[in-house]
Amino acid sequence: MISALIKLIFNLIRWAVILSMVALIFHTWTIRQVVKHTLSWQLGAPVEIGSVKMDWKNTGFELHGLEIGNPYHYGSGLMADIPLVIVSLDATKIPAGVFRFRTVGLYLRKLNIIHSPGNGFNVMELKTIKKQSPSVHKNIAAADPEHLKDNAQVVIDEFIISIGDITLVEALTGLQKEKHIKANIQGQTFYNVSVPQDLVYVTVMLAMKKIGYNFAEDQLRQFLGASVIAPAQTSLFEKIKKSFA
Repeated sequence: MISALIKLIFNLIRWAVILSMVALIFHTWTIRQVVKHTLSWQLGAPVEIGSVKMDWKNTGFELHGLEIGNPYHYGSGLMADIPLVIVSLDATKIPAGVFRFRTVGLYLRKLNIIHSPGNGFNVMELKTIKKQSPSVHKNIAAADPEHLKDNAQVVIDEFIISIGDITLVEALTGLQKEKHIKANIQGQTFYNVSVPQDLVYVTVMLAMKKIGYNFAEDQLRQFLGASVIAPAQTSLFEKIKKSFA
């Protein structure tokens, strides 16, 4: 009788462990597929994700090995190599219909910018960028965080970005020139970004500014307001700094 009970308990524990592992694998697989296809559709470019790791402590997840190709109509090739993205979500806001991201951290290790006469820049041909334009409501939201948090369905409290190397390729007729630039952008932080698509806009404008296009600085100022960049405050920043080193 006792041995049968022990065997039953053992089997229940074994199945609980197996089911927990299956649920965890399925959960990360689902996140990977959703993020991959959503990004690909929003950017108009191929996207690959190496793996997803859950971060239960910060109610979030990590994307490892994120790669973004050139826009579909621009030709094949890797545009962005992003080894790590860290996302922390405030789950308490979801029942109210608000997806509030406490922190989104992104390490862009390498960005390949191609300038082709007649086609422009590959990064400017991303669907998100082509649809994006600075507007009055973005300036208000950036200057007044409470306005943003009361009205937006998606809120990103803190966006931390590091950019390593930028390669600028001038694809001229019969000639191709490359210029390699050390961006040295480490842990630059933006607060109260209104929607996830804005992260792409901010990243591209930072890169364009770094390679010498002054219009990008004006675009960032119009888009985000004058005083939304400041040192990071969250505990996640220490983890991001270590990961990006």
